[in-house]
Amino acid sequence: MRNAILVRAGIWGLTSSGLLAGSIGAQAIAPRSAEANAAVSQAARTLPGFWTTFRKAALAHDAAGIARLSAPIVTQRGELDDVPVKRLTPDQVPPVLAKLLAQPDGVDDAGRSQRAMLAATPVPRRDPQMPADRFRFGDMEFTHGTAGWRLTQIYYEAED
Repeated sequence: MRNAILVRAGIWGLTSSGLLAGSIGAQAIAPRSAEANAAVSQAARTLPGFWTTFRKAALAHDAAGIARLSAPIVTQRGELDDVPVKRLTPDQVPPVLAKLLAQPDGVDDAGRSQRAMLAATPVPRRDPQMPADRFRFGDMEFTHGTAGWRLTQIYYEAED
């Protein structure tokens, strides 16, 4: 059902092999197993459940886990508004996230990397100023939708 919705919305299309491919980058993605989808769906229903699963995947450099917990399109923005916005498929997110986690976020008084901050945060701390369906941690933003919580936005500008 989810695949049909994404195809109708024009976000994804079928390749000649029958696998889904995003319109951005036209990279084929094999369908997830029913067990993997069920585990992600169950964990993603609540923010604490999602956070535990996402945090574990990010700290373990689990690219497949990070991809499963990412939205179909993750927006990558720079620090300034004039930096071009990139649209990442779930498979493109893990290497960008790894680079992001190696950097400080510029807010932490101790100057820790975002990875160290993630390791030190087993329970998500919500900002009451944020809408109930959004959560921000460091330079990552998460949104709650019909599929549960997903990583939807990354603020990371590659250094050339």
